[in-house]
Amino acid sequence: MKTIKMLTLALIIMLPLSKAIPKETVREIQFCEANPVFCQIVKNNPKIDLNYAYRLSNVINKVAVEMGVNPKRYAAILAQESMYKLDAKNCWDNECHDYGIAQINKRTIKAFKFDKKKLLTDLEYSVKAGAIVLADFKRMYGDKEEDFWTRYNASCPDKRKKYKQLVMRFL
Repeated sequence: MKTIKMLTLALIIMLPLSKAIPKETVREIQFCEANPVFCQIVKNNPKIDLNYAYRLSNVINKVAVEMGVNPKRYAAILAQESMYKLDAKNCWDNECHDYGIAQINKRTIKAFKFDKKKLLTDLEYSVKAGAIVLADFKRMYGDKEEDFWTRYNASCPDKRKKYKQLVMRFL
């Protein structure tokens, strides 16, 4: 919100007083105020297909409300994990370990009984699965730790601190 207001102010200051703000700019600012997650996704990945970004933002917003997680922070986590790529896999030593847009680890997949194939092919399922994991960390640590969400990637305090920095650049 602050960024949009600063952008609006900057546009007004930069334009000569005799000129109005272009209607396209006003519409873009209004749209970003109405759907900040969409604008966050596009800002984080400017080459992303806009229809996919719009659909993804709607799924993130819906799932975030349903699971009680912050939608903008969750969108930033997804950017860090996969840069919004649904079929992302993290593989090494001839084995894949993390799957889908939320890069859910194979042990977590087993523990939560997630469908590995759907994590790679079903956008809503994949986004919701990650939000379920994040909501579980919130349930376990949310009252004790402001940055409980950093546990999404690591339990070690040093690694969580680094993960926080990585995610924050996408907010």
